[in-house]
Amino acid sequence: RTIDLLVTLASPQNVETITTRMMHTLRHASDQNLKRHVINSILKCAGSCAPSRSWYSVKMVRLLVLGKELVPAEVIHNIMSIVSQGEEEEEDSEMARERVRKKTLLLRKTVIEETIKCMDLLG
Repeated sequence: RTIDLLVTLASPQNVETITTRMMHTLRHASDQNLKRHVINSILKCAGSCAPSRSWYSVKMVRLLVLGKELVPAEVIHNIMSIVSQGEEEEEDSEMARERVRKKTLLLRKTVIEETIKCMDLLG
């Protein structure tokens, strides 16, 4: 498969391009098994080739938004830990607090939207 080849070829120099293409595939896929495979592939690439912790946390929040309920619970927990701990790369604590605030708002918005969709389906 092309996705498996991309995971094999991933490096810190090309991981941005590879994961962006995988996110595009995830966004447009309708098959749940394909979505799971793409999510796991993004996790492998990002986990092994992330150029920075900041890049990794941004990519993982995007994965949460796109992958929704297909993202494993342990991954969600890890992402929330990274977001709440802050980044070692950022020296300004105010900047770190603002980043955490924005990511938390994004996650809350996603949860609210999904809850509303579920309520609509239930009637």
